[in-house]
Amino acid sequence: MNHFVNGFQEKGQKENPKDGLTVMHLMEREDTNPVEDKKEKNDQNIQHVDQHLDNVKQKEKVRPGVKQNNMKLLQLLREAKESFEEFATKRLAGAEKIADTTQEAGGLSLLTYKHYKVKLPYYKKAVAGKLDKEAAKKEFEETYKKISLDMTQNEFQIEMGRLEVLGELLIREE
Repeated sequence: MNHFVNGFQEKGQKENPKDGLTVMHLMEREDTNPVEDKKEKNDQNIQHVDQHLDNVKQKEKVRPGVKQNNMKLLQLLREAKESFEEFATKRLAGAEKIADTTQEAGGLSLLTYKHYKVKLPYYKKAVAGKLDKEAAKKEFEETYKKISLDMTQNEFQIEMGRLEVLGELLIREE
């Protein structure tokens, strides 16, 4: 026996034919109302026409590596415009800052301090336009041959700093 109450179907009493007794089963409710609440339209759900125009335009495809190559080219052009003295001035300022900072820090940073401190006179010569290219090449080769695993950490950092600054300046000068 089914009863309908406000859109719900109730399953209720059943008679047991054997005993003639009435048995009560648990009541279950089923939603038989087929009407669903319709969602209201929201302005955020409505897309405007001008948003679709972006999809129509095709973006220019850039091949892999082209952007990097362009960046390298721009860097080369900047370096070409920059004089050797300007280059040395910027490197000197950076080396002075690192030398000062690492000297103040002390401890293991003193190895870095020694590495950069040795660079300062070479940059100063280059800024003043007094770097002898041939003498610098000779010193570079001598320094290169001196570097070994038998050196102390301090000696190694000093000679590597010298090798680095001479190499930088010679490469930039050519």
